[in-house]
Amino acid sequence: MSLSTFPNLTWRDLQPADRPHLISMLEESDALDGKPTLPFPEGSDWAQHAWGGFNPQGQLVAYVWVECQTHRVEVVRAFLNGRVHPHYRSQGVGTALLKWAEARAQALYADLHTLRPLVLRIDFTTGGEEVIELCENNGYQLAFAEDYFAYDLTQPLPPNTLPDNLTLLAYDDALRERFYRTYFTAFQTRVGFPNYDLATWYSAWIAADDSFLPHLSFLATQGEQDLASILCHRDGDAVFISQLGTFPAFRRKGIAGGLMVHVMHQARALGFEKMTLSVNVNNPEACHLYEVKLGFTREYRYTSYQKRV
Repeated sequence: MSLSTFPNLTWRDLQPADRPHLISMLEESDALDGKPTLPFPEGSDWAQHAWGGFNPQGQLVAYVWVECQTHRVEVVRAFLNGRVHPHYRSQGVGTALLKWAEARAQALYADLHTLRPLVLRIDFTTGGEEVIELCENNGYQLAFAEDYFAYDLTQPLPPNTLPDNLTLLAYDDALRERFYRTYFTAFQTRVGFPNYDLATWYSAWIAADDSFLPHLSFLATQGEQDLASILCHRDGDAVFISQLGTFPAFRRKGIAGGLMVHVMHQARALGFEKMTLSVNVNNPEACHLYEVKLGFTREYRYTSYQKRV
């Protein structure tokens, strides 16, 4: 099925000037789906490889765009972002848009002339069963599902209870191996662990990411022993906790929670008003820490399906 199958819709390339149409469609769709509307990305990068369908009234009712990321040393990732208005679902529009996006991603990949594999990725927070069915029917597999939590830093904060015998070292490139070792040891047994080596981890999380906040990223030590680490990135006006890991032998001692609260106080002192983080749904212990012990609010679930080409 191709997009020409839907003669009641007019299809064309989307431009940065179409951003109001996208926002309007998202707000209406989310209201009908009973979902919170997330901020639409700033800038015009989304419009470089975007396609949209308009109904006879001139309303945008379906769109897709392809974003190709090439900074990872081990893989090229093509994010296929799209949405179909609830009134136009279950008609094959989503499948036709997916085929368009896959073809565009393949063309972009061919222009790169690289030996790295191409991974197609579909991330979503809405759509539920229909999106899952679309992904699985087209060869995509579940990569992860995460719950997103947030804390309003303008509200009272939990008391800073970091153990007195700990030393916190702010991130510096001289400490990169120690941060990496803490990350690797803390996460290596998790389902879906990517098994990055030091160079890949550094490239993905620090060197290639201009949102990294080194002054809010800490290594917790006790004497000569590293215990835990936390990495933070800027997410719009919020601080996003991208990694928080504790050596297995030192878990359940209040170190992770204390490190989180320390960063919350530091972030507020720097003028940030919100802190966000994500937790894999198969990690209920971490969810309990953030939601019950620290008072974070669960906002939405983020799901990722992927397919290697």
